[in-house]
Amino acid sequence: MLKDYDDYAKYIEFMESYEDELYVLCTEFPEKWEMIKKKLINNQYDVESNDRIFLTCMESTEFYVKVNDNEEYITNHPLLRELAEIEIEDDDADE
Repeated sequence: MLKDYDDYAKYIEFMESYEDELYVLCTEFPEKWEMIKKKLINNQYDVESNDRIFLTCMESTEFYVKVNDNEEYITNHPLLRELAEIEIEDDDADE
């Protein structure tokens, strides 16, 4: 979906600015989310529009929600199940 490094940089900047808001919109307002996503899909191949970047951010957020908030999905997926069982020790806690 992203065409080059410039698009990727824009994607990172947008995600860093709106990650929490995207999460709330996705999880708490699914009807609005779908409506916005449908509008963005229409312009996803327009290289003059930033809609493809916004759509990529929405899809990344959906992936995050699916992978991190869906216990059944985590339990049934071999990689995610294994990753969920690994506890990362915080090096700062030892100091």
